[in-house]
Amino acid sequence: MKEGMDFQKATGMCPHGNFPSRCETCVVEGEQSVETDTSQYVSSFEARIEGLDHQEMTAEQRELERSALRMFVDLFAKPTQEVLDLPIEIEGGSATFRDVLQKHIQNFDDFDGEDEERGVMQLDLLRDLVSMLKEMDVGTWDSAIEQTAKTKKNNCSGSAALLTTMIEATSRRTGIDADYVNPYGHALVVAKLADGRIIYADGRNGVLEDVSDVVDYEEREDFNVYGLRKQTPEIPFRFLPTTKENWRLIVENYAGNMEELPDAAEGAFDDVLQNTATADELEKIQSEAIAALAETGITREEAQKLRRVKDHLEGGLQDFRKSPDFGAESELWKQIHAGQEHLRQAGEKARSIDGMMQRIRARKGELRAFLLGESDHFDSGDQEIDENLRKYRDARESARIILHKSDDEVVTEVDALIDRL
Repeated sequence: MKEGMDFQKATGMCPHGNFPSRCETCVVEGEQSVETDTSQYVSSFEARIEGLDHQEMTAEQRELERSALRMFVDLFAKPTQEVLDLPIEIEGGSATFRDVLQKHIQNFDDFDGEDEERGVMQLDLLRDLVSMLKEMDVGTWDSAIEQTAKTKKNNCSGSAALLTTMIEATSRRTGIDADYVNPYGHALVVAKLADGRIIYADGRNGVLEDVSDVVDYEEREDFNVYGLRKQTPEIPFRFLPTTKENWRLIVENYAGNMEELPDAAEGAFDDVLQNTATADELEKIQSEAIAALAETGITREEAQKLRRVKDHLEGGLQDFRKSPDFGAESELWKQIHAGQEHLRQAGEKARSIDGMMQRIRARKGELRAFLLGESDHFDSGDQEIDENLRKYRDARESARIILHKSDDEVVTEVDALIDRL
């Protein structure tokens, strides 16, 4: 071995002289490190609750702050420890979040390289976590990690909250800096890596993209905003607002979600749902709200208390969400619904051309691959039909991301469409 060469790096051995995956000491240390990290994460917030009496604020503000912090500890931070051990079905078997974190943290603990290499390792960890989150079932009203621990389901808020707490709890080892962000009608994470890259991480939809070249960042008084200069079907948003501390936006989203539950169970929906969901989707959301209300038992009085917590945490975000720029994001939903109109126009034009529908039916497999995004080319022989089909496909993909539809749901929709030809 060359003089000065690191034995561990040269051989791939751990400090105990074994291969890390086969070393019982490394495995135990990995388990202890994740457990210690999450326990310390919970303790840090418990300490903040205890310290509220020494902060300058009104009695009402102190009580609302205490309620919000207690929600975060009890509904998000503590249950993260339990969710770490949920088995998630992945390709080749099943794994737990604890398995993945232990594997990667061991690599970080043994790492002594450059920021570029660390950035690659950080992205590998994010990729594994996002892939696992995508495999969890959707629960429309499961926005708290405590609910996920019981149902093994989550919505976009719950998925983003879980990714955030896992990253924050282990950040002293991994070095990943994460922001929980709340674009119009959605929630996800923006992660900053050691090599300077900025990553859009949407666990609910399994989207992980480097947006470093198309993102701007603006700091405001009590919140910040990421602005995206380029949109795609998978990343359709322009504004990704976040609070100075992740826990505040996580609890604010939860309180807002649960506060709406009694109304939703009666068929009364907020502006976001009115702008984004079809009549059939609203019917399904109402049915799920009725079930969630029966499970949670949230009363009108409790909903009002949640509203007070939400208003307390929202701060300057309230005015930003009312701004014309952010409100214009609702136009995205109109584009999604316009996808159905493009599909109708494509069908109408095809039926007006002698023999066109027969030719398209004969190529159902090609059309299916195109609409599912497995192929980027479908030539019907008519430019207008092709353009409308492409616009429908893009709108359907945006709808999948925003409405958190699973791959199976999309396949079912496309197959039903193909069958109707």
